[in-house]
Amino acid sequence: MSHISVFCPMNTVTIYVASERIDDLGQFTKFILWAISNRYSVEEISNTVALGNTVVEEEIAYLQRIGFVNNSGSKYLISETGQKYLDLISSIENFNNMQAKAYLNCVTGNISSFNSKIKTQIPENATILPQLINKFIVQNRDYQPLQKFAIANFSKFFSHLRPEFINSLYFYLKHEKTEKKIYQEYVLTEIPPLTKHFNSSDKMIVNISREIKTIYFSYEDIRLERYRMVISILEKLKVFDQSLLSDTALKLIEYAKKEKLVNSKSSPLYVDAATGTCLLEVPVQEELGQRKMPEIKLPSKSITPEEYVEYMFSTESVKYKQKQEKIESKRIVQKIPFSLFKEVDTENES
Repeated sequence: MSHISVFCPMNTVTIYVASERIDDLGQFTKFILWAISNRYSVEEISNTVALGNTVVEEEIAYLQRIGFVNNSGSKYLISETGQKYLDLISSIENFNNMQAKAYLNCVTGNISSFNSKIKTQIPENATILPQLINKFIVQNRDYQPLQKFAIANFSKFFSHLRPEFINSLYFYLKHEKTEKKIYQEYVLTEIPPLTKHFNSSDKMIVNISREIKTIYFSYEDIRLERYRMVISILEKLKVFDQSLLSDTALKLIEYAKKEKLVNSKSSPLYVDAATGTCLLEVPVQEELGQRKMPEIKLPSKSITPEEYVEYMFSTESVKYKQKQEKIESKRIVQKIPFSLFKEVDTENES
C-alpha cells in the first residue's frame, strides 16, 4: 500500500523568555540596577535619564529595601543578591535579542525547530488538515508544548544561573507574518484494521474514512451453461412424467436444484476498499461523538472479485461461476490517534 500523506499548516514563531522573579521590575528599576553595578553615581544616572536626583534616589532606596543595593557611605554598591538578579536580567535580554525562531504546528500544537527546508509548495490535490490551535492558547505562559521544547533546546543559555532562577523561567512566543503558507508533511504508512479501536484518551484524534464495498453475486453451475434455456422445461416435464426424461436431463435438473441452494445461502462480500481486504462481517459505524475531528478520506483500490468459486457437496466438488449482480458503497469513519502518522523529515529529502 502506498502511504497516505497529509499536510499540517505551520506558523513561524519567535520564542522569548521571562522570569517570575523579575516580572514586577520595571525598565527604570533594571536600568538603575545596571548603572549601580557599573559604578555610576547618582548625578551620572540623573543626567542620563533626565529625571532629577530625587527620583533616582527614591528608586535606589527601593532597591536597598529589597536587598539589591548597599550603601557604603560614599557610594552605592550592588549587593550579591542584586548582582545575581542582574545576571538573570542580562541572560533574559541576551536570549530575547537572539530572537529564536521555531515552528508551531497549527494542527497538533507542537513546537519544532526552525527548518529552512520546510514545504512551501504541496501537491494540488493534497489533503490539508484544518487549523485547530487557537493562537491565544499558545501564547499562554503555561503552554506546555512550548515549555518542553524550550527547556530541551535552550537550557544551555541559562545553565550558569541559580537553580531557583532557572525554575522561575517561562517561555512565550509571538507569531511571525510570512508571505507564503508553510506545511509539515505527515504520512500514514499502515492503515489500521477497522476492528481496531483506540483509546479515547489519546492526545489528538483524527477521523479516517474509507469506502466499504458490498458486492452481491449470483452463482452459476458451469455444467448448465449450454442447457440453461431449457432447464425450466425439463423441470415441468419431470413433474408431468419423469419417464420422458433421459438420465442426462435428470442430472441437469439436479444440478439446477443445487445451484438454487447455493444461491439461497450466498452472502454478499464486504470489502475494505482502502486495503483491498475482505471483511468477515458487515462493518458497523463506531460512535464518533459530538466533537468534530479532521477527516481524512482514504483512496479506494480497484476491487476485482474471483471469477470462480468452488463449493463442496457431500458427494462431489462443483465449480460455480461467480456473477456480479450489483455493488453498494458506503463510507465508514474510524477514529485513530494522529500519532500513527509519522513526520516527514524534510532535511533528508532529496
